[in-house]
Amino acid sequence: MTVPDGVVFEDNFDSYTNGAVPGNGWVSHWNGDPNRITDLIKVSSSKAYSGANALNIDSPGAGAFAYIDLPDEAAGANKLYIRAYINLSNGLGGSAGGHSDLIKLGRYFRQGQQGIDQSGDNKAIKYGEAKGTIGINVLEHGDAIWPKSAQNGDEQIPKNAWQCMEVLFDKNSGSYADSITTWLDGRIVSEIKANNSGQWSGRWQNGPPPANWLGDVTEGQVGFGWQAFSNGGNNIFIDDLVISTKQVGCNYMPGQSGTGGMSSSSSSSSSSSSSSSSSSSSSSSSSSGSTGNGDNLFAMDFEGETLKELPAGWETLVAYVPNSGNAKQSVFVDDARAHNGSKSLKVIGPANGPAQIVKRLPEGKQRIYMRAWFWMSKTMGNQPGDNHEHIMGLKAFEGGFNKFSTNLEFRVGQGKGHLGFNTLPSDAITPSDLQGEPKWYSGPKTPNNRWYCVESAVFTDTNFHEAYMWVDGNLVSEIKNAKDLHNTDDANWATPRDTSFTEGYAFFGWHSFSGRSMDMWIDDIVVSDKKIGCN
Repeated sequence: MTVPDGVVFEDNFDSYTNGAVPGNGWVSHWNGDPNRITDLIKVSSSKAYSGANALNIDSPGAGAFAYIDLPDEAAGANKLYIRAYINLSNGLGGSAGGHSDLIKLGRYFRQGQQGIDQSGDNKAIKYGEAKGTIGINVLEHGDAIWPKSAQNGDEQIPKNAWQCMEVLFDKNSGSYADSITTWLDGRIVSEIKANNSGQWSGRWQNGPPPANWLGDVTEGQVGFGWQAFSNGGNNIFIDDLVISTKQVGCNYMPGQSGTGGMSSSSSSSSSSSSSSSSSSSSSSSSSSGSTGNGDNLFAMDFEGETLKELPAGWETLVAYVPNSGNAKQSVFVDDARAHNGSKSLKVIGPANGPAQIVKRLPEGKQRIYMRAWFWMSKTMGNQPGDNHEHIMGLKAFEGGFNKFSTNLEFRVGQGKGHLGFNTLPSDAITPSDLQGEPKWYSGPKTPNNRWYCVESAVFTDTNFHEAYMWVDGNLVSEIKNAKDLHNTDDANWATPRDTSFTEGYAFFGWHSFSGRSMDMWIDDIVVSDKKIGCN
């Protein structure tokens, strides 16, 4: 496998001597007796994700770090991705205390071969744990800490388990302030990102910092280790480190290109590019049940998934709780029926409240198509007295306290007993029933007790944002202008509150506003930026 475009540094630690500090530019520091450095910071063969060795930092909590200079190609880059496989003896998050540092980005002064002057901390971005969840400390701007308080449902890094962690430090977030995004095993678990929901300021302790709060952190060093301000030590293993100006994902391993254990890929022609790879976040779906082609953002056929468990790489929204510990009682991989193969997703849809699987979309997309096969015990459409039911859709990124909820949604299913859409926050409904041609509680309907294909699409690159719904290839509902909507909505309805449905989350599952429960199965999901079809 060739080195991915944008990579400026990589290291698999296999070329170093077991038990020694890493060479080739690495320097070590800890806040104690320097004679103990090799006890705390060393290359180890006792635990590696791949190959023979990993970087081992056994920090008692007082601050032990291994630093490497960021290559010149990273200086001034708008986007810097740090991808590594990590294993933490005490995990990260879950405590009620202060904060701990796992990664430091900033400018430091070298003190000889095995030391570094950490007085540069006052201009560092210190990434790790804050208030029991993934967070940061920005010392340069008044010791600002994110988040101000722990939030239910925020992600943690488990103990003694290898995780593919990728962190984006983004100095070019469009209309937003600088931002940090974290993926674990290809799934977005943390977004430190502003929007206009009014929660940006309230999420910071001693903040918020200014819009350009990441500053010049891409022009110094990056350090890996552990310093705890309340929660004790951590024995950390880091392997297969990649630093890039484009997203890497979890599949690439250093050394696969034949360049050896470490490279500084200064020849990369686009290493300072500010654009991120729109497809890499989809390729990081770690499930062996994923399928797709070059146009697909992600796909899932559930064949490689574990029965009675959640599908890998997906989040959930069940009973309005993101990633509830009880989610797999309502959405789980099942072998009772399948459209293709032997498995599908079973959804036990309640009479009220959502039961959905959710996955983040890549940024930069203006058209999103979603296709899935459904088997449902009841029909939708041509249903007198029904209100709304939804089987798929898009959620906009909300920021602040919520990554996603049901507050900003494009919903596909039926509205007022007719196959169509419902959009929030405006609560606009299609089809319209105001044009002298009543349509509610009429029209085509879906079959029941057999598999059928549903595809939907949302466009934000048209003068009036558009949406379409097909059942078994037949167009059954559309939004092309204001008269298609029963409630008033503006032309930019798919970009509510300065966010976008097409850059948020795709969801599949059940949500009823008519008091209707539903046993359903979903299979052969595809999400793309081009038309998919049923074949």
